[in-house]
Amino acid sequence: MRSEWTFTTGHTEDAVRTPVDLLDLGFGLPLDLNNTAPAGRSLTGSLTVRHQPGGASGTSPVRKVTVDVSYDDGRTWSPAEAKLVGKGRRSLVIPAGGHPSGHVALRASAVDKAGDRVRQTVTRAYGLR
Repeated sequence: MRSEWTFTTGHTEDAVRTPVDLLDLGFGLPLDLNNTAPAGRSLTGSLTVRHQPGGASGTSPVRKVTVDVSYDDGRTWSPAEAKLVGKGRRSLVIPAGGHPSGHVALRASAVDKAGDRVRQTVTRAYGLR
């Protein structure tokens, strides 16, 4: 897994710690005990987007979320559907694809109104059966 954050900070006084508002992503997928799902079928789950605990006060609302899926270890990507269903929670529909014994890579991005961003790529997030 690879995660990248982009955020803006300001100047603080010496020795004063100032927390930043880092965004955090969490996938909830209905996988079996072997961390696999059926090949060739869409998969419905969820994606949670929130600011990490302990961040600065006045966190900025999330304004955009995208999710992409790859069935060839990240050589090509296709969009997945991520619809807002509640504060910080989105329903996620990963399109059908792949083949038995293959793998799925996921890439998600989120940005808040302050311009803080996260991009997370999970290579071989789960297997296909």
